[in-house]
Amino acid sequence: MLERGEHPLGVVMQEIQNIETGQILELITNFLPVPLIDKVEAKEFRSWTVRKSAAEFQSFFTPKE
Repeated sequence: MLERGEHPLGVVMQEIQNIETGQILELITNFLPVPLIDKVEAKEFRSWTVRKSAAEFQSFFTPKE
């Protein structure tokens, strides 16, 4: 999406509405998406990020129990 000039915020916010307790949404980016993480956490989700390399971050989101 980012390579096409699109921002994933809308898609992620829509997708988290479909996540049930125990499920995880994974987002792979080439930067740490702090504003997106903040918005998702404000919706009562937990998140964590793993830096795979200088150009790859895996962010995970799951509903708070």
